[in-house]
Amino acid sequence: MNVLLFSIGLLYALLVVALYVGWKFTPIFPSPNGFSQKHACVSIIVAMRNEEKNIGNLLTCLMHQQFTGQMEVILVDDASEDSSVAVANSFTAIFPCPLVVIPSEGVGKKAAIATGVRHARFPLILTTDADCQMGCHWVETMVDALEQSGVKLITGIVAIEPTRDWLARFQAIETAALLGSTAAFIAWNMPIMGNGANMGYWKEVFEQTGGYASSAEIASGDDEFLIQQVHNHFRGSIKFVKHPEAIVLTSPQSSWQAVFMQRKRWAAKWRKKRPFRVWATALLIGCFHLFWAAIPIFTILFPTANILTIFAILMLKLATEYLFLTAILKFTRQQKLLPYIGLLQLVYSHYAIWVGLHSLAGGYSWKGRYFVR
Repeated sequence: MNVLLFSIGLLYALLVVALYVGWKFTPIFPSPNGFSQKHACVSIIVAMRNEEKNIGNLLTCLMHQQFTGQMEVILVDDASEDSSVAVANSFTAIFPCPLVVIPSEGVGKKAAIATGVRHARFPLILTTDADCQMGCHWVETMVDALEQSGVKLITGIVAIEPTRDWLARFQAIETAALLGSTAAFIAWNMPIMGNGANMGYWKEVFEQTGGYASSAEIASGDDEFLIQQVHNHFRGSIKFVKHPEAIVLTSPQSSWQAVFMQRKRWAAKWRKKRPFRVWATALLIGCFHLFWAAIPIFTILFPTANILTIFAILMLKLATEYLFLTAILKFTRQQKLLPYIGLLQLVYSHYAIWVGLHSLAGGYSWKGRYFVR
């Protein structure tokens, strides 16, 4: 039993170290030696629903972009029930580039983005969310990355805004782990996920791969399904933009209920058939979470298990996870979160299992709509 426990713990540690190596070996992209002075034109598409408190902050960030090429901003309203459209329209007269606010031609985020792509005048597409903020070189950095030879799609860093709230810290550290895993798998040419809050692609690639036609019935997954399609059509063409000027900040969910609804929304995409690498990765991670959560049960059912063996594998888990998360949080300038990693490590497997089980049944509510799985 001791050998079995240690072998499983060692396998998990090796996986985390592999993720760490993948993150570390993901190059700063594009090169920090300077940006191209000549850019293709870009359309920035934002799907918007009930974002009256946030859309002004995003538009202010986009107003101050230092970009030498032409750009336009397309806000696609997904039947907002607040004053989002009015707030957005108040910026049109003072915006330094074309800003249009149009209604979505369907329901949901995918339909809104697809509407934006159809109305886009320019060959490059950048997407972000209405509750995000970014620095003044975001467009320039993302476009420069997308214009590199052979690149069809890019996804970049999305981080939770710094806060003193414990719930927000939890989400920020979890987001960092997902971010590092995304970069590592892309580095291995095995992209399994990305984040539509910081993504870019060529308009013709979106059209050639069918957009969201194959997953239109699933409300979530606008980023992940598109990544899978692009990977299937143009292998090796997806890059992760690991650059300090390409970091996008988003707001944390305000309550545990909102966090669980968001996770259930993410889990809803598993209804659709997925590539083997995606299923295999999810199954492996799920098994590890079950293993870590069941450690106390092992000690009761198998009293012969050496307490030193259990202590050793737990320390191995904590050390490798801390190494991985520290590398990411330092890059995103969130070092203040480092003291809270340990607490998250103690409870995360139980949390992941609980969320996973509750995501198997029932629907979820999101921005005033209820979705049935």
